[in-house]
Amino acid sequence: MLRRGRECIRHWDIEGLKEVGAGLSQMRVSHAHFYKMLFLSACKYGSPEMLIWFVGVFFDYFAAIDQIALRQTFFYGKTLVSKNARINTDWYNQCVLGIFRY
Repeated sequence: MLRRGRECIRHWDIEGLKEVGAGLSQMRVSHAHFYKMLFLSACKYGSPEMLIWFVGVFFDYFAAIDQIALRQTFFYGKTLVSKNARINTDWYNQCVLGIFRY
């Protein structure tokens, strides 16, 4: 599933990524771990639309304890976004990290 998710990210296939997410709900795996790995891949190879989708999944799917555990992933993602020419670092700081700064 992780390999399929990374392929979807590299091909900018959001619909395929949604299918991978739906498939994960059927499996007995650590959803937070898969989310973290796929989110970081999206930071490095994906598009802003994918990151918006991941943020939505973060708030809609995960319980508060999982959100606390995953929160630092978004700050590490900033390092990977700086290597991705498709995603503007300023956009990431304002639209993604801005949600987590209070």
